[in-house]
Amino acid sequence: MSDRGNHWLPSAYLARFSTDQHGRSRGRTLYTLDRGQDEPRRTAAGRVAVETNRYILDLQPDRWQIDRDWDYYETRLSQALDTLTELRCAPTSSFDAMTWLTVLVPFAAAAFVRSPDFDRRYSRRIGSPSAAGEYRLALYENQLDDWFTNDEPTPPPLASPTRDELNDNLNTSRLAEWQRLLVPVLTANWTILHSAPSAEPYILSDMGYLTGGPKAIPLCMATIPLGPHHALGLGFRWTKEVCYGSAGRWKTRINHLDVPNDFVAMINREVARTAESTVIAGAPDILAAVKSALAEQPNLTEDSLWLTALTRDALCAMEREWQRLLSVLVKYRPGDPNIAQFSQDLSAIRRYFSWAVLTYNRAAVPHVALSSNDRHTRIYSSMPSEIIEDDLGIRAHFPQESDVPIVPESMTTEEMMQKRREMPGPPRWRIR
Repeated sequence: MSDRGNHWLPSAYLARFSTDQHGRSRGRTLYTLDRGQDEPRRTAAGRVAVETNRYILDLQPDRWQIDRDWDYYETRLSQALDTLTELRCAPTSSFDAMTWLTVLVPFAAAAFVRSPDFDRRYSRRIGSPSAAGEYRLALYENQLDDWFTNDEPTPPPLASPTRDELNDNLNTSRLAEWQRLLVPVLTANWTILHSAPSAEPYILSDMGYLTGGPKAIPLCMATIPLGPHHALGLGFRWTKEVCYGSAGRWKTRINHLDVPNDFVAMINREVARTAESTVIAGAPDILAAVKSALAEQPNLTEDSLWLTALTRDALCAMEREWQRLLSVLVKYRPGDPNIAQFSQDLSAIRRYFSWAVLTYNRAAVPHVALSSNDRHTRIYSSMPSEIIEDDLGIRAHFPQESDVPIVPESMTTEEMMQKRREMPGPPRWRIR
């Protein structure tokens, strides 16, 4: 078997931070600074945020499936981000909904599961004795299945998981969490944070995102730098118009916000403080400015704020909603009365992705709401909450009362982060 270098930050995305905008993305010059390192190091985008066989499935027939799952959006990411950041129609602008749904939403959701910080957070979730025992029991159930199938005389002993089993569980859980985060991300308030050309450029860490963001974005869950002068803020929303029809095409709305120079400097310091180990920029002097912040005791993310705002069962209920929305946008134009059915069409989905929903013991809760108005030209998505009727008279359907999120709508991002620190890790997801 040949080894592969798996990037957790796509090289086409990393290349956007380079001052060199010519030639192949992987060859463009970047500078990195590791925690404890004295001087920035010059390197190429293809050598940053990469690990050999990171996404391999050791025990599955298709060992590279997860790596290929990123391919669709990665190959289209550079052009989509160019179009997104070139938009400048304050306070909102229109953007092609299919590009947004199939490229930008998967990219933003993947930021929370692809980097090493997910490995650390996931290990923390299953690190308790009860979770470890649950995992060994799940493996034992698999062994019992084999025992019954093969008609062996005695049942097998309870075995500890092997390294390959643990690795496959991590990577299939990575894929499952990615699918579950697609709906909270597409329902979020998307705001492009524009800095002035004279401002200090945004930098990037090996995490690829920063927890929290500007107070101008209510309940900002994360900030994702997109390049030297643009970043994306994702604000939690309970109900949102995700798509609307315009001239026979599906569109989505993107917000825009001009930020002052000192805001960019503050974001860069926080990016350095929350890095796993490395910060990345297009010039060495930018990294020198955050060296002291990088040297501080790292402020590592304990877990995703999405997991604070929503229960595990609510996230389980969402895992097919992205596919249902994609099916509608592929099959129907605005105004078609069949839109209201929101039926999942696997043939339509497979034009873009080959994902399988990988859950064990899926929660028996209703769909997260997708709804449309009488003219079938606007589509809404709603997070699990109390039943709300929006201003167009569209009633959403929500998961059961027991799945109401633990975060009230009035809570600030800082209060949410504090609540996350006070909570034990959420239950891990068993994947079989």
